Amino acid sequence: MKETWSGIDVSKRWFDASWVSVDTPVDDFAMIPHARFDRTPEGVKQYLSWLQQQGPAPVRVLMEATGRYSLELTAWLVAKQPELAPAIVNPKTAKHFHKSLGLRNRTDKVDARSLGLMGKERRPRPYEALPEAYQEIRELMRQRRCLVNTRTAEKQRLSEIEAGSSALRRILKSHLEHLEKLLERIDNAIDKVLASSDHLRHDVAYLKTIPGVGTITALTILGELGDLRRFNRSRQVSALSGLAPSHQQSGSSKDYSHIDRNANPEVRSVLYMAAMAACCKAKDNHLARTYQHLLEQDKKEKQALVAIARKILVIGRALLINEQPYIDDYQLANG
Repeated sequence: MKETWSGIDVSKRWFDASWVSVDTPVDDFAMIPHARFDRTPEGVKQYLSWLQQQGPAPVRVLMEATGRYSLELTAWLVAKQPELAPAIVNPKTAKHFHKSLGLRNRTDKVDARSLGLMGKERRPRPYEALPEAYQEIRELMRQRRCLVNTRTAEKQRLSEIEAGSSALRRILKSHLEHLEKLLERIDNAIDKVLASSDHLRHDVAYLKTIPGVGTITALTILGELGDLRRFNRSRQVSALSGLAPSHQQSGSSKDYSHIDRNANPEVRSVLYMAAMAACCKAKDNHLARTYQHLLEQDKKEKQALVAIARKILVIGRALLINEQPYIDDYQLANG
């Protein structure tokens, strides 16, 4: 039996759904069945009943990434009907497909229909939820980054306030003390998650053997990307982190490359800082020597650091697959 698709546009209170059969032509876009449901477990039940009324064919689901809203809805759908195998795509990817259809309007109904057609044409892979420990680490690390950024901003503001503004200085100092206590609580929660997961704790230990990689970097990588062993090729994990180069060339115009800004910014940021630590602070390692070699090839500093950041991620995946710590100049040591 042929597979049909249901596009879902998710918002906080409800979600709009469409039903696209294998025979639905793009010209009949306005005729694609559509309905709206509350984004609750009860709304999911009503949605599943509605799908059964549309036709007997197996149905797959496609939605855009909307943070907690899409993840929570995906969990409800899988719990009720696992064969739906929901897929979650990058909003920019969905936007480009929407434009390719020549659609001018963007409403919840139109987006749901567009996502249904995208599922029918592209047939994306089902979303793979991270293990519970990895999800906890991801949420804790994201909150930790928010608090650290706020603390940095408040420290800067405090340094700019004149000594005479004693009342405001006291308020800022009190706020900073509160932020420090919250950070301490988050760090304690992170330690508890690591203590409860041998697998996660061992992976962090392996990653920390790479020059420039510390606990924060390792936890961010694993929290955002999950177990690196799940990627079949190193290019996949590089692309997901936004460190894979994208080449641009047309006709006789000059070929140039840049990184993909649509991917995970948190991973890209911590890996870039790790590359700086490995190459600029501790120069007696293979990564630093590779960095210097790239500079000698007329690469710009930022280009070379991005290349090292990508190399750190690829090495990290290899270490976890082989379950061994980092060895500097591994080939020379085993030659």
